[in-house]
Amino acid sequence: MDEKKRKMIVYAVFVAALIWGGWHFLQGSEEMPVAATEDAVGDSTAVAAADITKSIPFEEYAALEWGSDPFYRGHPVSDNGDEEPSPPGWSLDGIMYKESAPMAVINRNIVKSGDLVNGARIIEIKKDRVVLEKDGMSFILNIAEGKS
Repeated sequence: MDEKKRKMIVYAVFVAALIWGGWHFLQGSEEMPVAATEDAVGDSTAVAAADITKSIPFEEYAALEWGSDPFYRGHPVSDNGDEEPSPPGWSLDGIMYKESAPMAVINRNIVKSGDLVNGARIIEIKKDRVVLEKDGMSFILNIAEGKS
């Protein structure tokens, strides 16, 4: 098939799809889309899509600890099952280490040495830890095992 004939066929199919879509859009069909479901007996029935969304308890899910954050990992747990306490106000989420310009992600913010985070100054960023200083006290934030 030559190039001209192929382009004509593609163009004709495109125009037909536009006409078909426009016709159905202008018809304004009152029918709801349906989804087939299986009940416990095994009978196949059709349920309106609007009825399916009514059965999802959105408020119940929004009230969960993770709320609307799809990336929520939960609280860190130690080997004995107790929650590990984290230093007040700081959560080390990651380290991007390059010797000339190390950076860390603390409380979901990218920071570098000398920056302030919740009142603490970042003193040092190493490959596996970040050293903070607040009110003359030093705090070390470590990357949790398995979190990389």
